Amino acid sequence: DCQDYKIRYHCQCASAPVKPGGNSRTTSSPNQSGTSTEPATHIPTVCKAPMGMQSNQIRDEMITASSFRDGNSSPEKARLNTNGFWMPATDSKTEYLQIDFLQQAYLTGISTQGRADAPSYVTSYKLQFSNDGINWNTYRENNAEKIFSGNFDSSTPVTYYFTSPLHAQYLRILPQTWQGKIALRVEVIGCPVTYPTTTPPPTPKPTTVAVTPALKPGVTSTIRDSCIEYDTWVNVGHNTPGSSGDIEPIAKVKELSHTCQNPLRIQCQTVGGVDYDQTGQIVTCNLWEGLTCNNMDQFDPTGCLDYRVRLGCLKKTPECVPPTPNTNLHKTDAPALNPHVMPCFEGLDTSQCPNCTGGLYCDGLHCVKKADCTCQYKNKIIMKTDIVTTDTCETCQCYSGELRCVPKSCPACASGETKVVNMTTCSCSCKSCDANQFRCGNGQCISSSSRCDGVIDCDNDEVGCLVQPHFTPPMIPTLSPQAGSHAPPNHQTTPFHDGHVAITHTKHPVCRPRWSDWMNTHHPGDPGSTGDHEPSAAEFAANYHFCNGGNITKVECYSVSMEAPAESSGEILVCTPSKGLVCDDSDNFPIPCGDYKIRYYCDCGTSNHRK
Repeated sequence: DCQDYKIRYHCQCASAPVKPGGNSRTTSSPNQSGTSTEPATHIPTVCKAPMGMQSNQIRDEMITASSFRDGNSSPEKARLNTNGFWMPATDSKTEYLQIDFLQQAYLTGISTQGRADAPSYVTSYKLQFSNDGINWNTYRENNAEKIFSGNFDSSTPVTYYFTSPLHAQYLRILPQTWQGKIALRVEVIGCPVTYPTTTPPPTPKPTTVAVTPALKPGVTSTIRDSCIEYDTWVNVGHNTPGSSGDIEPIAKVKELSHTCQNPLRIQCQTVGGVDYDQTGQIVTCNLWEGLTCNNMDQFDPTGCLDYRVRLGCLKKTPECVPPTPNTNLHKTDAPALNPHVMPCFEGLDTSQCPNCTGGLYCDGLHCVKKADCTCQYKNKIIMKTDIVTTDTCETCQCYSGELRCVPKSCPACASGETKVVNMTTCSCSCKSCDANQFRCGNGQCISSSSRCDGVIDCDNDEVGCLVQPHFTPPMIPTLSPQAGSHAPPNHQTTPFHDGHVAITHTKHPVCRPRWSDWMNTHHPGDPGSTGDHEPSAAEFAANYHFCNGGNITKVECYSVSMEAPAESSGEILVCTPSKGLVCDDSDNFPIPCGDYKIRYYCDCGTSNHRK
């Protein structure tokens, strides 16, 4: 029977700010992009800006995907408010669009659209983020994976602001439900940065399947089935009581295969001889994973059947391995193009292609079906069903003219250890976090200072904090010299600030909106000390001639001992303009107070009265 449920709705007014962690759905108009004019009041203004998808500041090579249908739906076309879109090769929850910001960036929200010219759009999605491309965290709210509400039509942008900023280099969008086909256009919101310039990829060398030295001799994209020689059947895994299903890992299958170590084909079937795709069960069978069947995915209460796998390699016979081709072909500086053919991939030299008709593509020399197309990785031709390992240790297989990739997978580590991938050898190892590090829920190690700092660095570093500190932007704006001062402000970078700068006091008492210098006048352990006390706003202004003609409106306290905002220290204390910083040992017995510093903000636009 049904459980008992309750419901509530959120009213979004045309000019009202979006609540932290809330969606903004508005109707597009000529002067409106679909987001609220004052979104997410908990985010500093400087971090409410687009990160560069629509403006192309995020370059094409920074945008990748698990797959894409064709050249018209490739990942770099997934830019908000453009005519392009990303569409994966299959409609599956495992597909993703990925953005690499090339450095750790502060991300505060995301906007999505569907396909502009068709009723296809994503209605819900998940987000994953990472700093190394290996250890991925799923964005969570209320200690559960967040399912974002997506679009309700193809054209209206829908914006979501995170409860706390993400601090990450990589961001993945994983569609969960969709209308029509998966189709996505995206803009990421955050604190914009200038992205590092990367070495531009060299001009694609004119090459074909036949002249690429990295390939097996004579392998073409039109391999006949008669040229495939299959090895013995391998059956490693069995669906036993207590197991999760039947798994035949590709590494173990290769190990137990007698001769085939560089397979071009894989066959999966039950031990009774029924092909896996004819059993009615949900099973994956490919050259980069092997076979995977999970009991929880099956409709049959008994779970997975017992499967076996075998690998197929190229026969080394004259009819299957043609003579070494003429390597003097295609030596021009730029790819020659034949306007009468559709290349298997963009940038392929088609000058030697015949005129391919009937929906056929050219692989450089022959007309082939799309399913028989070759791929390209770093200017090397990758044969159909061939496998390549990328610089980020992803394992990719050429499939219908595109590389289908899966991340590097490492065995589980012991409790308290985290997995580490050597990016040079792509080997896995386990290690424990250092004493000054925090271990995330996914095993990742981050600095202890990132714990409870108001920025999400991994799945659980902001979970269970006593106080959620206010996020302050990571950049300092350039200020112009104010009237009455003879020198530009002295910018001082501090651990935490609010988009303003600390300015040293000058002899000119002209009010300037600013943060004061950090002040640490008292220390625990001083003679007669009962804790740590720092001056109130009135004492600070009087003693240091701060904020003449203005009003002190903000205060920040910072733990020198813990290198964290005072709110995150876990100690009982007061931090207000009227009292300053007050931490009494008696309130925190038996542990004495730590050492704190304080600073104030001068607001010149309110009144001349100091609180």
